[in-house]
Amino acid sequence: MSFKEIYRALRVLHEDPDEDFLFEIRAPKHPNDKNPDRPFTKRGWFKNDVDGLLRAADTIWQLNRAEVVPGIYNMLNAVADLDRFTVRDEIGWQSGATQDEDIRYRRWLLVDVDPGRPTGLSATDGEKAAAFEVLEKVCAELRSQGFPDPVVGDSGNGGHLLYSIRFPNTEEVAQRLQFFLKMLDHGFGTKAANVDLVVWNAARISKVYGTFSRKGEDTEERPHRMSKLLEIPEHIEQVDPSLFASLTDLAFRPKPRPVSRPSRSPSRRTSRSASGRSFDVTDLLNRAGIGFWTAQNGSLTLYHLDECPIDSSHEKGRTDTTVFEDSSGALGFKCLHNRCQGHDWRSCRQRLEAMAG
Repeated sequence: MSFKEIYRALRVLHEDPDEDFLFEIRAPKHPNDKNPDRPFTKRGWFKNDVDGLLRAADTIWQLNRAEVVPGIYNMLNAVADLDRFTVRDEIGWQSGATQDEDIRYRRWLLVDVDPGRPTGLSATDGEKAAAFEVLEKVCAELRSQGFPDPVVGDSGNGGHLLYSIRFPNTEEVAQRLQFFLKMLDHGFGTKAANVDLVVWNAARISKVYGTFSRKGEDTEERPHRMSKLLEIPEHIEQVDPSLFASLTDLAFRPKPRPVSRPSRSPSRRTSRSASGRSFDVTDLLNRAGIGFWTAQNGSLTLYHLDECPIDSSHEKGRTDTTVFEDSSGALGFKCLHNRCQGHDWRSCRQRLEAMAG
């Protein structure tokens, strides 16, 4: 347990000589002496200047040393309104947790890999190793796509990749981040460890490095461990917004709307089925009994499917399975699940034809 490690982590995440903002420190499940059956959350807001970072580090160190809460967390993104929240020298019971709409902009993109394990327990060494195996593959893939080197953290039970960003706090960015995490989990998640899909929201909290994770009983097999920073790039570069947009263009989904069968138009290109019968995509999906909704991405028409034709075990309504058609009528197929890798439009079409009868 180290004050120096806590302070170093806070500086990496929040120090910014060009901008003043607040960040929240939160400690859930604090014992309640007056009502033992109703633990409460301690929280506080601190400025990101030198004095604020030092005060935050000191109060975190003292709380961590007391060993009374299972974990201590900090807000990753910048709180917009300096006047709304009460800034104190310590954290205590305060109402009004930071909400998504309170975030000025997004500073960090978090990839959190957790091992599968019983709820409320610390990970075994083997389970933690499985999480880091997935984490390393995700990091290598993103680096090959042009992402800069991330800050790498150990949460105590799993691993974190933290990418510096400067994204607006908008609904579109939230949708893109949700898709991004799903894409990583579908591509690299295993039965032993998965990419956490719920860390996309703007008011996201994450473990304070330098503090302990105390889930469940501290045993030899499932010990309490200290979280810590493992790697900090010499120069922390921001993710190129255009690169992130290109990787997540498929994610920007307008509100689903009912799709009715369009009337045949002389200008509409059709494809040919395996049996020689002409069809348009909408007609084939309707005949196969697969629900879908459409979106436009440049010259591409995207058909987002409620069910994957290749593997029906995917969760319906959340398959991340898409048929796409360009202006020439050429068709393609993409499913982000590992089991569907290698399947193209030909195998998708054959399956749809079989389902259509």
